Amino acid sequence: MARIGSIGELDTLPKTSVFVWRVGYEILPTNVKIASIRNGFNESCPRCGANIETLLHALCECATSREVLTIGGWDLSNNEKPYDKCIN
Repeated sequence: MARIGSIGELDTLPKTSVFVWRVGYEILPTNVKIASIRNGFNESCPRCGANIETLLHALCECATSREVLTIGGWDLSNNEKPYDKCIN
C-alpha cells in the first residue's frame, strides 16, 4: 500500500482535501467551536439534540450523521473505535 506524505498528494477533489485538512486541524465550525468564540451561542447538536456538538460528535457519534454516512456508503465499523481526537 502506497503511503501518502501529505493531504495535497491525495488523488481527490480539492474540496475533499480541504475538508480532510480542516478535520485534521480541528477547525470545522462545530457549535462548541463557535461557542468558544461567541458568548451565548448554543452548543447543542442541531441534528440530534445532543448537549454538545464537538467535531467527534458531528463525525462519529451523531445518529443523524451516521445515517447519512451509511447512505453514502461509509462502513460504520470505522467509527466504532474509541477516539479522543480526530487524528490519532
